[in-house]
Amino acid sequence: MKRNDVTSLLLIAIGLYFFITQFDHPLIDRLNTWSTLVITIGIACLFAYMKKKNHSFLTQGLTITLIGFHLYALEYIPGWINHWAMYPLMWGLALLITYVITRKFLYPSLGLIIFSLLFIFSHKLPHWFPSVTPIENEITTHWPLLLIGIGIILYVYKRK
Repeated sequence: MKRNDVTSLLLIAIGLYFFITQFDHPLIDRLNTWSTLVITIGIACLFAYMKKKNHSFLTQGLTITLIGFHLYALEYIPGWINHWAMYPLMWGLALLITYVITRKFLYPSLGLIIFSLLFIFSHKLPHWFPSVTPIENEITTHWPLLLIGIGIILYVYKRK
């Protein structure tokens, strides 16, 4: 898909979003959030995948859409898990869905899902299981550096 196609889809989606928010309806008020905008961007990437069959658009679109749904659920679903490990879980689920479609990324998806679930439910692990608290403390302290490192690795890997 050309860059102009993605840009035009994003502009149409954002324009529709702002047009719909001008109506005064209770349902529209629930959609007038920035998490809805994140979901819209993810869906635009999924449309780009359907048009060109570029698997990077599939994984990116699924990840962005799932993170948007997570952010939306935090606002409107009582008891929704608010933990930092939900973000790698969403990425892992996106990779798992990508695996179902493309037969790629099975082990990274399972690794991310297990990693995330381990930290999300670490307080419910049996007493004989080694504590993940020190690791979690390091991750929550240095997560921006981890994201920067992963981004650099992906950028360098993609260029080769």
